[in-house]
Amino acid sequence: MKTKNICFLVPLVLLLAIFICACGREGSGSSDSTLSVYRPVKAEYRTGGELIRAEKVSLGENADPVQGAAYAISALSADDKLDSVLPDGVEIVSAEQNGKIAKVTMNAAYRAVGGMEKTLVDYCIALTMCSIPKIDYVSIYVGSDLIESRLTAGDAVMKNTVVSSDEAGVRVYFPRLTGGLGYEYRTITVSGDSMPERLIMDELMAGPKSEQLSEALPKSTVPLSVYANGGICSISFAEGFLSDEALTDEDIQLSIYSIVNSLTGLADVDSVQILVEGREVSDIGGFDLSEPLSRKAGMSGFAVVE
Repeated sequence: MKTKNICFLVPLVLLLAIFICACGREGSGSSDSTLSVYRPVKAEYRTGGELIRAEKVSLGENADPVQGAAYAISALSADDKLDSVLPDGVEIVSAEQNGKIAKVTMNAAYRAVGGMEKTLVDYCIALTMCSIPKIDYVSIYVGSDLIESRLTAGDAVMKNTVVSSDEAGVRVYFPRLTGGLGYEYRTITVSGDSMPERLIMDELMAGPKSEQLSEALPKSTVPLSVYANGGICSISFAEGFLSDEALTDEDIQLSIYSIVNSLTGLADVDSVQILVEGREVSDIGGFDLSEPLSRKAGMSGFAVVE
């Protein structure tokens, strides 16, 4: 990750006042306001499972803490063991406080971030913003679209990846009744020979809980096998997969990306190969499925909270 362009406007006095200090959460006794900025630990320095570490940022006495936090998140760390929060091309467009909520607006590149990388981005933003007094939640937008709703310091962590040997929090995607995709959070239990990929497909086949969402796949759909290797998750369906004449091309697209987005939420899955009876399929509803599919910008979905 590298230094990012910062698109929101921050007063010059604020930019000059911000500097990165030693790690810690307690104040230094200065009259300046401080907050903890959370950043990913570089892979070579991760010990004992530590993925994220806080470092202290000092702001000018009259600095806006939410804008200051957004600036600090976008900047590089002074600690060479810590990585940049934002992936290449991803930028914070604006950040503002609305009651107890910090509203953070990202650029369109945020939609394409997935897997462990997105988990770390969301976690760092949520923890940093929630370290500000009177901020209890963080909502992340792209333009006017709500992507992450009311994240907290407690529940932002690992929402879309396996977090232990026996439990995972995952996003499961479904078509929205108003168009596009939405997702629900589900908890799966991984034990014995069970695979998280298979468990996610079970959740997908079970259908959504929210009335704002519709089923991703027809009830007649039969998954035959699911396995992952080298970053590719291959899933084979029985003959007749998405062949119902009542399905439009848009229906098929949403079904396919419900599968792709749900499975690529796992940290070790980068793309999904969809097969029918173990064979590659050149065309379903105008889609070439002969190659693995990755997340597609604009198909990342929206959080659905009842």
